[in-house]
Amino acid sequence: MSQLPPPTRTARPPQAQTDEFDDGPFTFRPATKDGQKARLSLQGPSGCGKTWTGLQIAAGFAEGRKFAVIDTERGAASLYLDDIRVPFDTLPMRSYDPRNLINVCVLIEVPSEVRVNVLSLVAAKQPSGEEA
Repeated sequence: MSQLPPPTRTARPPQAQTDEFDDGPFTFRPATKDGQKARLSLQGPSGCGKTWTGLQIAAGFAEGRKFAVIDTERGAASLYLDDIRVPFDTLPMRSYDPRNLINVCVLIEVPSEVRVNVLSLVAAKQPSGEEA
């Protein structure tokens, strides 16, 4: 049996230590929403204002631009058209299959539009027909 030589240790060149939590010099910059996506869930009992609140939030994010609503609440979003004062399109969906929602979301991935889903999870059905 042959003897192996002892291992040779070679040092790696020193790398600059970076700390992702090091803020460096403190400087204020203008706030921006560039590249940010909001994900929001509203919960509450029937009639407490979830749809109206969601539409108001979407109108704020849209900053006056048209936005799209996937409405699974039998046209509830359209009831607030006069309250919102921002144009929006609705797509009424009567099927609560999550795969359909994903397909529709792909259709409205337009950079100039903001998307809001008005969806009752209590009424949502799994593809197998079971309650969500």
